[in-house]
Amino acid sequence: MRRRSTIFAKRPGLLRGSLYGAFGDKKGILVAALERYSKRTITRLAQSVEKPGKEGFREALMYYARTASSLEGSRSCLITKIALEILPRDKDIHAKIEQIFHRMEALLTDAVARGQASGIFSEKLTARAAGTFLLSVIQGIRVLGKVRYKESDLRSVVEMALRALI
Repeated sequence: MRRRSTIFAKRPGLLRGSLYGAFGDKKGILVAALERYSKRTITRLAQSVEKPGKEGFREALMYYARTASSLEGSRSCLITKIALEILPRDKDIHAKIEQIFHRMEALLTDAVARGQASGIFSEKLTARAAGTFLLSVIQGIRVLGKVRYKESDLRSVVEMALRALI
């Protein structure tokens, strides 16, 4: 039986200690993975909410509903998983997760404000509170999907969230 490190050592560019050499330690690897993952997540969210009207929000929220409900076993959103499982014990990771959530909240807040300016969303809303609400909905969808809620169950959450903006 071959040792695991031998298997990785035979792959191009992955010598023993290469990962630790590049990232320092396990935490460095985690931070790098989190940064890469969050960049894609934030880019996807930004592209969705740039679309005018409710459709951008619906698209963004339904993306989370679809992906969350289709994940099996222990797979789930890396950001949510870290927030729930690692965050309380590590100040550096806490800062990273907080930064990611603030960025997502800012994108949502700006999109709500644009929707208000165009008359699509209620002017009675506080844009920032609505952005925080939508971030909470996204994270709730991610958690519910992990415990095997169906996409159809989560679709009703999405529709209710959209009605709250009007």
